[in-house]
Amino acid sequence: MSDQLEQTILRLATRPLGLVNAGWSLLDANAALRRCLGVEASRPLTSMPDWLGHRWPLDPDYIARSPADCAIDIPQVGRLCCRGQINRSDNEPAFLMELHSPLRFKAHPASFNHSDWRTLQLTKSLEQERGRFRATFEEAPLGICHVLPDGSFLRVNRTFCDITGYSEVELLRRTFRDITHADDLAADMAHIELMLAGSIRRYTLNKRYLRRDGTFVWAELTVSLVRTPDGRPSYFIAMIEDISERIRTEERLRLAAKVYEHMCEGVFIADRQLNLLSVNPAFAQMTGFCEADCRGLSLTMLLSERQPPNFFQTLSEQLHEWGTWQGDVWFSQRSGRTFPAWLSISGTRGQSGEWAHYVGVFSDISLLKQNEAQLYQLAHHDPLTAIPNRLLLQSRLEHAINLSQRQRKTIALVFIDLDDFKTINDTHGHLAGDQVLITVAQRLSNRLRSGDTVARLGGDEFVILVENTPDEFDMLPFITSLLDCIREPIAYKDGVSLTVSASVGVSLYPHHGEDAVSLIDSADRAMLEVKQAGKNAPAFSRGRD
Repeated sequence: MSDQLEQTILRLATRPLGLVNAGWSLLDANAALRRCLGVEASRPLTSMPDWLGHRWPLDPDYIARSPADCAIDIPQVGRLCCRGQINRSDNEPAFLMELHSPLRFKAHPASFNHSDWRTLQLTKSLEQERGRFRATFEEAPLGICHVLPDGSFLRVNRTFCDITGYSEVELLRRTFRDITHADDLAADMAHIELMLAGSIRRYTLNKRYLRRDGTFVWAELTVSLVRTPDGRPSYFIAMIEDISERIRTEERLRLAAKVYEHMCEGVFIADRQLNLLSVNPAFAQMTGFCEADCRGLSLTMLLSERQPPNFFQTLSEQLHEWGTWQGDVWFSQRSGRTFPAWLSISGTRGQSGEWAHYVGVFSDISLLKQNEAQLYQLAHHDPLTAIPNRLLLQSRLEHAINLSQRQRKTIALVFIDLDDFKTINDTHGHLAGDQVLITVAQRLSNRLRSGDTVARLGGDEFVILVENTPDEFDMLPFITSLLDCIREPIAYKDGVSLTVSASVGVSLYPHHGEDAVSLIDSADRAMLEVKQAGKNAPAFSRGRD
């Protein structure tokens, strides 16, 4: 190849072109190549011995060879193609070139298809970013999809497919309207219209997607719009989170709140020190304290002092150990009145495992207590005179005997039988007889000390239990006063006055019996002796048979 032709080719070539020898030394370069190399036209190329950095072959025949083989093989082939990294004059790698060298000339013209090194690095970086974006899109824990303005799906990720139950292919054949619950579509479309009009940049709403199996799933949808450079809508970006469990939890909480608000029982929530945090309306209604009054107030401040001794200490210890307690308590109202309640407290643990909060539920049991008292009254008191009956007398007598055994005290049992009571019933009627029994019971009750008991056994028989008595002689004035009060006239209707006397028998513990039955029998026998002797007098038991 002539020097003139070489120079002509170099001068006319618009792409980087140079002459290299078999050792890849650069002999000459046109202006385009010099610009790539950063070498001025006046600077000799010999000043760049390391212009060509790493190189590697493009031809398949050279794939298995090392880069150093390229120069050795130049005389043996008709063309050489390889790729190399060109070093600029400042030794910075700036280009990646493909070198094409025909071998028909003694000096080999090499053409260079070059790319800017930084551009290649940027391209590589962009490819990596695209890969990361694809991985983020596909592996995101949220459903992501791109939706065209007409509603059809452009791209969908794997999570969105899992949420809806459709495959990617099936979704790409549908629009978002096809899989939106009919009741939620209008709200979705309204937001889309606002976004297309430019009124909003994004929106978030909860909606239901129809799954492939016919069920629906609740999702939180967040949508934004991507526009073209000239402002035209390109596609929507939608992010979808499955919130079905959240919706179910919220529904349970709403139901719990309704129950809390509408329960007839008082409910409170307290911290671990039993300071009130929240109360329901029934609590306020029963106690007179609203939530604002109670917040921060200790539960112990609302419980009456009528609790048993050490109640609060026992309550605190049981809650600390077991997290639960239940029983009868007395609540105080704002008015100062107290009322009985059945209270149940249960604890909830915090993250540390300790009891963090307590939930208390109580109900007013005033009516129940009244009913219990009425049942007790009926079971243990005479319905006509309202004084204790045989059952209550038996219980109190046994208790008095046990106490006397320990304290070595004497007990007196006074058996009273009204004389000729049947005559009053026959003459004036049973209402008159009832009036006599009621009056006698009242008079006897008024004569007793606070610890003594008068009971009606039935008919016209009464028994008085006198605890801690001396001997029988000291009992005579008391018994005489009983007979006197019984003999006093009893006013009846229409000015009628009723008069009655009584026969009295007395037994002493432990002289005349060591148990309730024997004491009553001894007093009863003594009373019968008085009846036989003429009535209207007292008599002491003669001892055990």
